[in-house]
Amino acid sequence: MFRQISCLLQNFLERLLQFLFKLAKDVPYNSESDTKTWELNDVLDKLKNDDLYFTYEDTYGFLADIKEIRSHKLKNGLDLNLPHKSIFVIQRFRYFMKYFTYEGNQKFYKCNVSFEKSKGKKDSIDIDEEFGDYDFFDAEDLFTKYRQINPIRPDLEATLNFWCMSPSVAFKDAFEDSHSVILASGTLYPFQTLKTELGFPFHSEMEGKQIIPDKQIFATVVSKSSNNLTFKFTYKHMEKNPQLYFELLQTICDVCKIVPKGILVFVSSYRILNEIKEHMKSENLKSDIEKHKKIFFESNESKISEEIFNEYSHTIKNTSSGAIMFAVFRGKFSEGIDFPDDLARCVICVGIPCPNIKDENLLQKKSF
Repeated sequence: MFRQISCLLQNFLERLLQFLFKLAKDVPYNSESDTKTWELNDVLDKLKNDDLYFTYEDTYGFLADIKEIRSHKLKNGLDLNLPHKSIFVIQRFRYFMKYFTYEGNQKFYKCNVSFEKSKGKKDSIDIDEEFGDYDFFDAEDLFTKYRQINPIRPDLEATLNFWCMSPSVAFKDAFEDSHSVILASGTLYPFQTLKTELGFPFHSEMEGKQIIPDKQIFATVVSKSSNNLTFKFTYKHMEKNPQLYFELLQTICDVCKIVPKGILVFVSSYRILNEIKEHMKSENLKSDIEKHKKIFFESNESKISEEIFNEYSHTIKNTSSGAIMFAVFRGKFSEGIDFPDDLARCVICVGIPCPNIKDENLLQKKSF
């Protein structure tokens, strides 16, 4: 039975790789970041003739077999530990195929292959790392052809994406049989855009008013530093003008002298967040800020982020000086976390969190 599972797994992964290789041939090769997008239904129709067409039943049946075998093994005091990365890929693919195969959904999906400059990952994927510990794989005849998968393009990472262009697909599946649905959030406006994207009529709408009195709110745009340097926080401009980091941190330090308790600072990317860290050290501004606030930086790891938030909260509640948190727009601390009262007496937004206008996903969504 192990042999049967291994062969099924091999077959599925080989077909998926061939799927990627075939599409990659049509992606232009003239820069460090190349991409091409197709209507997914058209792509799958073409691949039917090459025996590369996938169905929901392919993945569902395979995972059902594994579940049944594993259940049988557990009853006998044994466990079936399969290569988790490969099973994860199949589970995700099955999840995608479930929605794609629903009647009428095909028009919402697109397929994309993109190549980007390597971010330091391995130049090849070693199958032995994934399957070396599983003795039911015969090294002599299984994965011989794919013992080591070389990159399609040297120094570039290939990514295969299946994009759903409409959130109505997931919304309909989740709430179609519900008697009533209430959507509540501080960021649902404008309603017309929301209703169009979700594809559902909303019979009742309500927009709440700001509950904080105007006299307790201060909002302003700081366009220049105290040294009259214009604040322009695009990455390219900041890269060419490193003095901006010094002026920014000096301005933040001045705010720390005035504002009590907690301060949040949001920047547009983790790259800029790391640059701020480095400039803070080199310009000795870290010690200047720490005279007034304990400094925290967001981490892109969920577990660490929770620890950071707890320590940030504890510092503010148990010290008179407070703390300052540097975080990222659309990151761990910008969505879904409440910073009430003393946890955010001031919020500083560095730049505008606009998406990359050249991002292929964004361009496809706009054209859709």
